[in-house]
Amino acid sequence: NIEFRPILLGALFRDVGTANAPALAMPRAMSEYGSKELSRWIQNAGTRLQFNQHFPLRTVLPLRVFLLDNRTIDCIYRGAWQWNVNIGDETALSALLQRFGFDGTRLVQQAKRDMEVKQQLIRNTAMAKAKGMFGVPVFVVNDDYDRFVWGQDKLPMVQDMCCGWKPLTYSHVNSKL
Repeated sequence: NIEFRPILLGALFRDVGTANAPALAMPRAMSEYGSKELSRWIQNAGTRLQFNQHFPLRTVLPLRVFLLDNRTIDCIYRGAWQWNVNIGDETALSALLQRFGFDGTRLVQQAKRDMEVKQQLIRNTAMAKAKGMFGVPVFVVNDDYDRFVWGQDKLPMVQDMCCGWKPLTYSHVNSKL
């Protein structure tokens, strides 16, 4: 089972002292390497990605929509990272959802006013911070938060964890640095 728990990434970055868009705050050489590494990962995964010209994206509204109907995840991610849709814009998000067969107007309006959905995002973000998380994506296998894994490039490690492998926790690391 895969359970997605969206968080308010900007709020997490603020709380842990990270720049709001770390990729934009990196030194040039690091940013260039990150772009090359992402291209390699995309090629290896057999997918495509288009960096969104509206980045950094405001994701509060699409995250709330997802919490209302988790079937929207593919639509929202493809819109943001393959079709250059400004998913933070209410009209663009509604139209995107509509194209995928969802009632975009209803979902967007409900997402804007549903206080439980708003609180769920706040709770998810607080939990991520409490567990020591600092970015996304983060993978947790079998509720073992002491061994969370960060980054899409770590999916092979996540697969191993799903098969029973347990990496060391941070308390077992004895670095000489």
